[in-house]
Amino acid sequence: MSTDKTQLARAMAKIEILSFYQNNPHTRDTAEGLAGRLFLDTASVVSALNELEQVGIMARIELSKTAIYRLKVSYATLDEYRLSAKEELPLDGRHSG
Repeated sequence: MSTDKTQLARAMAKIEILSFYQNNPHTRDTAEGLAGRLFLDTASVVSALNELEQVGIMARIELSKTAIYRLKVSYATLDEYRLSAKEELPLDGRHSG
């Protein structure tokens, strides 16, 4: 894809992502999931999400090697807190120290 078409695709993806999250502010999804919801190619969505994350609009959460995206102003769910806490514990579930 040419540079102009790539930039246009990324700009359109950002518009679609922001429009989607305006109507669904508590949604958490992967880049692939968002691409499917929005009928966009995954590469454009990944690029757009990275840009939106860099400017502080989106937040990326790494869970089990999978990137989950959400609005940065949206609050984390209790399940997300539990999952992130579990990943920080040793495999046997005990705290060190």
